[in-house]
Amino acid sequence: MPDRTGDYVAAVLEALRLRWRAPKRRDELVLAAARRSAARRRDEVYRDELNPRHARRDRLAAEITEYEGLAEALHCLATEPNIT
Repeated sequence: MPDRTGDYVAAVLEALRLRWRAPKRRDELVLAAARRSAARRRDEVYRDELNPRHARRDRLAAEITEYEGLAEALHCLATEPNIT
């Protein structure tokens, strides 16, 4: 009985190997795997890549606004007529 089971498993594995190596079937399997993991990967991209970059962008935008206000105040100070 074990020999027959081993032969059956070997036949199944060989059939899978042949199907995997067939270009059209392989492309279909790769696409199916990509579709299956796409939502999880999208969530990872947002969590690991986009969200931290958005946070950095927002912090930088706030710093830029602050420095622009400082530059404007300094410009006004520099261009005010001198009172003596």
